[in-house]
Amino acid sequence: PQDPEIFINRRHSVLAVPESIPELRTDSLEHAHLMHLMSNPDLYLLLNSIGKKGVLLLGRFSGKPGRILDALRSELRSRGYLPLKFDFRRPDERTLKETVLTLAGLCKFIIADITDARSIPLELGAIVKDYKIPVVPIRCRGRPTFSMYESIDAEFSDRVLPTLEYESADDLLSVMDRAIIKEALKSANSLARAKGRVRAERKTSDYQSAPSIED
Repeated sequence: PQDPEIFINRRHSVLAVPESIPELRTDSLEHAHLMHLMSNPDLYLLLNSIGKKGVLLLGRFSGKPGRILDALRSELRSRGYLPLKFDFRRPDERTLKETVLTLAGLCKFIIADITDARSIPLELGAIVKDYKIPVVPIRCRGRPTFSMYESIDAEFSDRVLPTLEYESADDLLSVMDRAIIKEALKSANSLARAKGRVRAERKTSDYQSAPSIED
């Protein structure tokens, strides 16, 4: 359904609006649809929907790690999730870190393959520092990870789950529901409760009637 005053010209990828508002041109029909959604006052509905189903996949996108991430993406889609695999060119006006942080902020949880990690140390370090979003680290059994990972694991244990070791894609997918999705959602619920918790305020009257330390 389209807003009666805003429509998309499918031939020219133009977001048409009332005469009082300048016409917006985009590079493709897909971009025009997104612009339409972004101009909608109910944008929060879109963000909520992505926030409930978005899953960011991090790791190496070539070789065996890449095939593992592709398998995870396929399985997540079959379960109704929206997997985001950052294997595209970053926007011209955003750094790699900024782009990954933007995607992470939209997601319900993150799956990070830390096997033979290269760029992940920077990405993962920034994510866990800025966002309280569950991170499910996975690693191919017997393969190394990056040296600083233990520090991240220890400092942000409230959002970084214990590393899940796997031997193959089939081995990992066989426990995906129980070891990845279920545990990530459990962590997400816990973090959500913590975010909504309000600390009680103090009052001077609480101390005026209380005995002093010397007493």
